[in-house]
Amino acid sequence: MKNLILNLKSIIINEFGISEPISNSDSLDNMGLDSIALIEYQYEISKKLNIEESEIKINKNESLTDLTTRLNLIIEEK
Repeated sequence: MKNLILNLKSIIINEFGISEPISNSDSLDNMGLDSIALIEYQYEISKKLNIEESEIKINKNESLTDLTTRLNLIIEEK
């Protein structure tokens, strides 16, 4: 789980220019990701983790911890 959350943070920092520190409990909305950025983030996650975008379904109110937990479940099912 720790590596996954670091990967998710890395995407946010590198793709969207959000500076550290990023709290695991912050919502994606609070990090400044608008609806277009959330779509791009979903795309980047799908590429990096080899998961279909339709499986990810990012919610702007979701925290990184919640997203990581959900993505781990998706990965485990594969």
